[in-house]
Amino acid sequence: MKKFPEITLLFLLVMNALHLHAQTPEKPLSVGIFIYEGVEILDFSGPSEVFAATNGFKPFLVALTKAPVTSQGFIAVTPQYSIEDCPPTDILVFPGAQPTTCLAKQT
Repeated sequence: MKKFPEITLLFLLVMNALHLHAQTPEKPLSVGIFIYEGVEILDFSGPSEVFAATNGFKPFLVALTKAPVTSQGFIAVTPQYSIEDCPPTDILVFPGAQPTTCLAKQT
């Protein structure tokens, strides 16, 4: 949480830049949101809601496999794609943790 203001500012700057780029409604930018065991609900649902509510973006959930992922120990979330069948992404979001930490927890 110490880096929350810096991360928020970076997110807003990126969103602003992407919004300018995403003005072409015929091809929205695809946004893969990587989920993993123990991911916090708000860490992936917040960005997915922002991207879904903004014209020019098409968010989806991706995980190592298509098996349900347990969030916060009690909510099962089923990703739309695994890393093997994930469509090409313009933006890849790793919510709440470093990517190496996410992958290490599932192996």
